[in-house]
Amino acid sequence: MHAPMGGLRVESLEQGPVDGLAPLSPAGPGWYRLRVHARGRSTLPDKTSPEPVEDYLLMTWPAPWADADILRTSDRLEHDLATASSTPQPQPSAPARSKEQEMLRRRLLQG
Repeated sequence: MHAPMGGLRVESLEQGPVDGLAPLSPAGPGWYRLRVHARGRSTLPDKTSPEPVEDYLLMTWPAPWADADILRTSDRLEHDLATASSTPQPQPSAPARSKEQEMLRRRLLQG
């Protein structure tokens, strides 16, 4: 991730900035790696609950820019374990980037 102003923060799509959380760019402006851990994502498959059931841990650290998108997810593993059968299943391919994601990536690379 690139934090050109050094103000990388957690925000809610509905509520805006989340108060009480430290910035994710403690070293100021620059490039960062981001690691996200999530717990409880399969607790309510229908995704309806008046109370939060998911917990997240976000970790960032300064790192030089790299020309590689690294995305690893346990969702595929979790799904495979939940629907395991004795018959081998074909593995889905990684999702393609949307046009918006590709445009944002190009803008970030151009500085």
